[in-house]
Amino acid sequence: MADVLCTSLEIEARWCVLPPWIRTALLHRAKNDPSLSSLARHAVFLAHHAHLTVHRRLSTPSRHAVPSQPKYFSLLLEESPQEHNPSHPPRRIVLLHGWHMSHKDWKQTARKLHRVHGFSVLLVDFIGHGHSPYLSSYDEHVPALLVHQVRDAVVRANWHSDPSVKVTFAGISMGGAVSLRYAQLYPSNVYALLALVLYLFICVYPLP
Repeated sequence: MADVLCTSLEIEARWCVLPPWIRTALLHRAKNDPSLSSLARHAVFLAHHAHLTVHRRLSTPSRHAVPSQPKYFSLLLEESPQEHNPSHPPRRIVLLHGWHMSHKDWKQTARKLHRVHGFSVLLVDFIGHGHSPYLSSYDEHVPALLVHQVRDAVVRANWHSDPSVKVTFAGISMGGAVSLRYAQLYPSNVYALLALVLYLFICVYPLP
């Protein structure tokens, strides 16, 4: 199952960075060109299906179902109802650390944003960092999986359901790359991006 998951995520990651017109042309050929091999046709349909489904449902297509929660650590500092000013929409921010770092690198900032400025703050330890354990195989740690993890944490915090409330994302290095990719996939959920010392996974997170 892990091999299937990794393959599906990798195919989708390569598919999503293609220009839309190329994706459309490939999909049209897969549907209408009988000379295309069945393997190539299957790869195009899998990538297209994953692109439409994987990020919306927090899993790969149903036949390649993956748990929506690989074990990971997250910390939510939520604004209390007593503190919330009903005349202003809730202020929410996700703080994402860099490679070989953890949520602790954001802790002082998180406390100040929460206690002084009244933000609700979501902190995450990426899989294989901090309190979040590694997966069973190193090859499973693909960048796309980190984006899925952040989306899972946002959904579990119930920060995705109100379209009028947008979320600010701040990321260091790898966290900035994940924030950028998240914003590309879920623009309606993102108010602003702050990328510090941005590191790009060039094949997965191209600049727009």
